Order: sequence, then C-alpha cells, then structure tokens
Amino acid sequence: MRNKPIVCKYGAPPRRFPHFKGTIIFDLGGVLINLDIARCINNLTQLLGENNLKNIMGISNDEEGTNAVSVANRQLMKDYEKGLISTNDFFSQVLPYCRQGTTQEQLEEAWRSMIVDLPEYRLQAIERLRQNGFSIYLLSNSNDSHWNYITEKFGFEKYFDRIFASHLLHLSKPDDRIFKLVDSEIGPWQRQHIYYIDDMLANREAAQQTVGCYTFASLEDFVKETQLTYL
Repeated sequence: MRNKPIVCKYGAPPRRFPHFKGTIIFDLGGVLINLDIARCINNLTQLLGENNLKNIMGISNDEEGTNAVSVANRQLMKDYEKGLISTNDFFSQVLPYCRQGTTQEQLEEAWRSMIVDLPEYRLQAIERLRQNGFSIYLLSNSNDSHWNYITEKFGFEKYFDRIFASHLLHLSKPDDRIFKLVDSEIGPWQRQHIYYIDDMLANREAAQQTVGCYTFASLEDFVKETQLTYL
C-alpha cells in the first residue's frame, strides 16, 4: 500500500526543510516559460478583430483593459487543449473569421507569439533539485502547436523524469482526473513530500484537494519558502 501523501491545508511548508527526497510537479507556461499574453492578444486581434477573438476563441482583455486575460468556456479551445482536434482542424475553424488574405501560417505565428523565453536559471534550479534527490515532473495544459514550437525552441524535456501534457492525455487542468493520473505515477519513495508549482490558483486548489500537496505560485516562491541552500 502506498503511503498517504501529506495534506497541507494552506499549502505552506515548514520554514526549514530537512534533507529528503520528494516530488516536484511543475507547470510550464507562466512558471518556467515566460509568457506575453498581451502581445498574443494584440496580434490575434489584428487578424480576427476583438469580437471574433472573443466569440470564436473565447479570449478577451479584462474589463479594466489590463494585460490580464479572460478565457471563456469555449469548446473549440478546450478541445484543442485536450488534443481532441488536430492543429489543422483548429486553425481551419478560426481562419474564416480572420481578415481577408490571412494565411494559416500568419495565424499560427500570432498564436505562438505569447511564448517569450525559458530562463536558464530555472533549468539550472531544476537540475540542482534532481541532483539532490527530487523527482521532477511536468504537468502542462498545452496544445499541439505550442508544444511543437517550445520543444524545438527550448529542448527542456531532458530535465524532467516524467512529462504530462494535456493534449497528449486528452485531459486538462483543473480536472481532478489529470491530477489523479499524475499521482498514480509517483513512486512510493517519492510520496512523503509532494510539491506543485502552478501560476493558476484553480489548478493549485485542485491539486491540493486531489493529491494533497504543498502548492506554490512560482519557482521563485518555492525557493523563498523552502530555503534550500543549493538553489
């Protein structure tokens, strides 16, 4: 029987950690990869217009006009994120609403423009964590277009012991089934301490309720709270 994971009601770990092994589950976009959502929205708006961007893709600026984004419950986006439709199917359904003369290549370039960079210091931190006994997992809501682009651009796969991507699993966060799937893959010696890092509150809450784990909004928060000296 597997050991029951530690449940922390508020997601706050001890101020100082002993030497131990455990599992850290990382989100990708917004945690490891920097994103520029506002740039993506602006580029898509130029092709689609604000109304089509909201009605077709379910994306809009917030009411205050800041860089925050509201993603509506749009089936097209959800299906693509879960890998239920192909990249060609996704863009072919959006393309007719673009301004005349827009190509799929232009639309996909705008779609990918939210992706900025993957700072080297974050990869170095992951490598140090692995060297000090942690298992490192990746759990990402992604899609085929973004995934192909970032894996080719950044080549981050080697830093993770296991990778779970929504479009390959046909499940997406915060569905508790995807957290249960990841939890089932954690070995018995890595279960005493489970940490989950995700910039989305709904995902952190779902992970905490489903898996029972310490949660953090960023790698930087994890480093600050754990005070691991080698990071």
